[in-house]
Amino acid sequence: MRGELIRCTSVGLLCDVTGGVRRECGERLSVPMGESEVGVVVACAASPVLADGRPHRTSYLRPMSKVVLVVMTDASAAMHQRDHVAEELGIEIIHAEVGLAVVSMKVEERMTNGLGVCHGGVLFTLADTAMAHASNAGNERTLSTTASIEWISVARIGDHLVATSRAVAQRGRNTVHDIAVNNGDGDTVALVRGQTLTLGGPVLDV
Repeated sequence: MRGELIRCTSVGLLCDVTGGVRRECGERLSVPMGESEVGVVVACAASPVLADGRPHRTSYLRPMSKVVLVVMTDASAAMHQRDHVAEELGIEIIHAEVGLAVVSMKVEERMTNGLGVCHGGVLFTLADTAMAHASNAGNERTLSTTASIEWISVARIGDHLVATSRAVAQRGRNTVHDIAVNNGDGDTVALVRGQTLTLGGPVLDV
């Protein structure tokens, strides 16, 4: 399978990816993962600058900016494209395959509660989004049935949060997922355990 190109922050720049191969930023690639192939989006996180601090205007850049490889299946790419809540919150997909997904979000002022910290419901939404991609990446329609959250610490404006969802048990069409939400320092912000039910039918045709 090949993934959809979702976004690229620096179109036209050249990035070093794997094995020293230079690819144009935004080029759609395919890399092996287990027994299948998944789509990859190459994104430059920051533009390089010259020694005097001026932006580098050349298309062939050295030293290279940080390169982020976003890996997801076609099903996850299609689902993310239609996810208006994720779009509104600025949730981005870092990785999505069957049973494992990583998503990220930056806490903004509009996400805070009356105490000035990130609203617990927003944290739950981030975790739920990760679980959704871990359970739907294989292009089988799956919905969550139950979930519980433990808020461990607060997240503040400007924090970069990462939610990682892993499938930990499966019986029939039911799968249990553990999701950890961490901040940029690696501290745990919240822990979620959820269960999903695979309904069947393709995600791509929804």
